[in-house]
Amino acid sequence: TLLFQENAYGHDEYIAGLKNAKKAVYNYAKKDSTFSIVSDRSAETGPVTSSITYQKGAWVLHMLREMIGHDNFRKGIQSYYTKYMNANATTADFIYEMEMVSKKELKTFFKQWLYQPDNLKLVANWHYDEASKQVVLNLKQIQSTGYVFDFPLEVEIFDSVKNTTELIKLNINSKESSIPIKCNGNPTSVRLDPKTNLLAEITIQ
Repeated sequence: TLLFQENAYGHDEYIAGLKNAKKAVYNYAKKDSTFSIVSDRSAETGPVTSSITYQKGAWVLHMLREMIGHDNFRKGIQSYYTKYMNANATTADFIYEMEMVSKKELKTFFKQWLYQPDNLKLVANWHYDEASKQVVLNLKQIQSTGYVFDFPLEVEIFDSVKNTTELIKLNINSKESSIPIKCNGNPTSVRLDPKTNLLAEITIQ
């Protein structure tokens, strides 16, 4: 749906849709912190889906598309659809098709976003070290369960004096991180996930 909206109304509409879906995911988690998209629920014991099934599912597909590339994502969707049209399929079948086109191991990605209920929450702060010419970025995952996510993070460093913007890509896989980033000038601002590619609640202190 969001990809159609982007095609019909532009990229800003796509991003607005993602942000609205993110709000829905985190608002629902306040009501039910135990709900995961994939689990052994059955209709005999209670609701199989919830009001965020599609919103979080859409976010997982969005992150997957950015991770494996748009062309690979399209090929994977086409392969999956061709193979299972008018038939039954599982999440494992979908993962397999995406692994085949991307040549990446994706089980870890899907496990953390689909098979466990916690959602990523980040607290960050930064400062510029003049002596080493580095931005030092401190990150902490503050999920209530203690679950630790492994995820790519884009960092945008803006220098208003030089009017330059630098985009850095990091991989975060620990609860707390202190990351030095080479920077020749004292930046005006540092933004995390500037392109809205990560399902995370981010607070910069």
